[in-house]
Amino acid sequence: MTTQKRKKDHIRICLEENVEMGKTTGLEDLEFVHDALTNVNFKKISTKRKFLNKTLSFPLIIEGMSGGTKEGMEINKTLAKSAQKFNVALGVGSQRAMIEDENLWETYYVRDVAPDILLIGNIGLIQLADYGAKSVENACKRIEADGLAIHLNSLQEVVQPEGDVDFSTAQKGLSEAKKLKIPYLFKETGAGISGACAKELEKYKPSAIDVGAAGGTSWSAVEYFRNNERICREMRDWGIPLVSSLMDVVSNVDCPVIASGGIRGGVDGAKTIALGAYMFGAALPFFKKAAKGGHELNREIEAWILQFKRAMFLVGAQNLPELSGKKIIITGKTLERLREI
Repeated sequence: MTTQKRKKDHIRICLEENVEMGKTTGLEDLEFVHDALTNVNFKKISTKRKFLNKTLSFPLIIEGMSGGTKEGMEINKTLAKSAQKFNVALGVGSQRAMIEDENLWETYYVRDVAPDILLIGNIGLIQLADYGAKSVENACKRIEADGLAIHLNSLQEVVQPEGDVDFSTAQKGLSEAKKLKIPYLFKETGAGISGACAKELEKYKPSAIDVGAAGGTSWSAVEYFRNNERICREMRDWGIPLVSSLMDVVSNVDCPVIASGGIRGGVDGAKTIALGAYMFGAALPFFKKAAKGGHELNREIEAWILQFKRAMFLVGAQNLPELSGKKIIITGKTLERLREI
């Protein structure tokens, strides 16, 4: 099966089926401490954040899922228009398809509708090892990306019948990353990153590490709907939950950390910033709204921003540095799990 056909299947399944994990992020076990004496002017709250040399209005990355097909191109364009409107970052889906077939590059190209956004390219670590830094960098230049996400997707590959399961070249991929002349970050795709793994990744000088944790889209579920394989269903909830992964990584590295994996609203995002994330990201909620049209997507992003700012107001944070470190109460299974880390 071609990469293009597989991507088309992924888009259809994500739009039509329930592909979210049964396992939760742990964010439901977190509570802010309400500040009844907040001294914040809501109308002057700042959510600005500088990342990869661009100043964003809101610390959100619309994470990459699309590209390589006509359907993916249409969704990418819709996402990009909204990213331009709200000045947030956008990632594209894996560019493997356009490297294999250069005629597909336009399915990733969005600069015609979003000239100013922070745009992040995407390639798998094993593909980086196969294609080499120069080829991947050229793919990023072709779509005028500002940086590159190098995704770690061993779970996704091992549940695909046609997946790349020879990860013995991972070290070569890391070596190729060091040759890149554009900023790059490492990201998981739904299984999370441990603190120990993050420390190893930090040796390669990434601009950030995106935990891509468990609690959101399950690529094992996606593959189950593609192939109806029982093993995919049984591994639907594999991975480290978002809160556990985020706190473990933040405590072990000095580079910026991006929280993603099941974030479903502005208050969720605010909680991750309070826990030490520099940015936060999500894909599926925006992907689904984009498929319905730009108006629906704009309303969704507006809601996230309003929810986020309301949370800041209620904990007494005028800006993101003040939000970072605000007291969070942790209870339930998440607290039990953190005691074991």
